[in-house]
Amino acid sequence: MVKQVYVHVSNKPGRVHAVMKTLAAAKVNARSLFVADTGDVGIIRLIVDAPERAVAALKGGNFKVDTTDLIGFTVPDEPGGLCNVMKILGENDINIKYSYSLMSRGSGAGIVIRVDDNDKAVQILTEAGVKLFSQGDLS
Repeated sequence: MVKQVYVHVSNKPGRVHAVMKTLAAAKVNARSLFVADTGDVGIIRLIVDAPERAVAALKGGNFKVDTTDLIGFTVPDEPGGLCNVMKILGENDINIKYSYSLMSRGSGAGIVIRVDDNDKAVQILTEAGVKLFSQGDLS
């Protein structure tokens, strides 16, 4: 599993910078960033190298922060690479709530997904030979 850190912020200029500045000061490396606009509130989703340190720093900066587990996997950097994994999940009734990519993962693209049933998805992907990665691989 990969630990996602998510932060609720007011939807106004400078809030993403404030989060990133807090993480930089705590020596936390952001591997991925996803920002969602939900009206007056923004949600910043992050994959970082040190989630516990990130949460402590953000809470210390008075940010509303929490974590959730995601599944991380690598797909070949070629047409259809991601399509094959999505097919496996769909055929096994795994619903993807959301997904986003990570910075370069070497020879392939790193993807994280939020699903309804992590254990079932991990089992299915492992059995299908999909290369999974965990939080320890991001340090």
